Amino acid sequence: MVRLATSDVLIDPSRRSALVWRATAALTLLIFLWQWPFFIGADLPRAGSYVVHHGYILAWLLLVTSFTRTLPLRTLAAFWFVGVFPVMALNLVIARPMDDLLGGRELAYAYLGPLVEELIKPLPVIAFFVYRARRREWNLSATDGLLLGFMVGAGFAFHEDAGYSRVFGAGFDATPWNALFPTIGYFRGTLTPYHDTLAALVGLSIGFAFLYRRYRLAWVVPVVVWLIVLAQHVTGNLMDISGRAPLPAEILSGLLLGGRAPLAMLLIGIVLAVVLEARILRSIGRRDPLFPSIRLPEFLRVLQRPTAGSLRRLQAIRVYARQRRSLYYTLWGGRPLATAEVQEMGAILYGLGIEAGVPVEARFEAYERAADAPSTEPSAAHAPHSAGP
Repeated sequence: MVRLATSDVLIDPSRRSALVWRATAALTLLIFLWQWPFFIGADLPRAGSYVVHHGYILAWLLLVTSFTRTLPLRTLAAFWFVGVFPVMALNLVIARPMDDLLGGRELAYAYLGPLVEELIKPLPVIAFFVYRARRREWNLSATDGLLLGFMVGAGFAFHEDAGYSRVFGAGFDATPWNALFPTIGYFRGTLTPYHDTLAALVGLSIGFAFLYRRYRLAWVVPVVVWLIVLAQHVTGNLMDISGRAPLPAEILSGLLLGGRAPLAMLLIGIVLAVVLEARILRSIGRRDPLFPSIRLPEFLRVLQRPTAGSLRRLQAIRVYARQRRSLYYTLWGGRPLATAEVQEMGAILYGLGIEAGVPVEARFEAYERAADAPSTEPSAAHAPHSAGP
């Protein structure tokens, strides 16, 4: 049987790592409660608007990435707090002295401020992807990068909004774009994407680069996207200085289609990520004799009797589905499976009672035989343990 609490961490299954995770989470929550008067205080309507706007975007992002993402919700929540505290703290440490030195003039607010913020916000996402890539197991997807970037940006926006006692965004009905992104600002026909959407776009590009890192051109994508996001941020700050659109802002805004270009890139990127990742999962899954998918009837049987045991089984199914996707992304990237990964996945299957009569060792041998057998595909590279299609 597998211990679900450790499998769900997806960072390090050791008991020490789980204890560190819980201690860090408890400390973070205590700091948040200590700062409650600053973040929320008596202004519950403002906090409610933030929850509704950002929660709505998160809900539909989770919905469209339901079958491609690999990260648990606890990891996404952790990255929201990363945006609230360490990212904002680092931004203040770097930007505040610059602002004081320049006397709060236009150069600091419109140019240096966006530069520092857009350099800092992607750092946690990049660090997490690098960490997982160096471990060479449980690969992340581009849609994981999308969600991580969104959570960091939403956390950063929460802290910034609290400082200004506001909720940025024109709501749901200002423009057709606001129906999907209510946090977008709107000024004289120009859209102003906020931290959450801009960080989501950068995170998605980082996810693409790591998922397709065997292609050199993949690394160009996050650089180009970051420059576009920086230009959009500078445009928004320039237009916010005096309530009008100065010439530099007019030029940048025209190039960015009035803020619509980054939003269109984000939507197109989401569709591409979901479609391409679904193809990867289907391609590897068709040739995988080791890890079956969880069929809908099995899933529904778990929900028929809502007991403590069935809830644990449901959690195991969720963990198994996420880790199965992660392994498929790893296989597609060209790395063979490690025995430890196979054993952990097999333990979950055994606990679920799926093909429980077949020992994990026998299933691993079957997988190796299938991989070593003469391929009927056009190329041997299509074998699951070799480079992906």
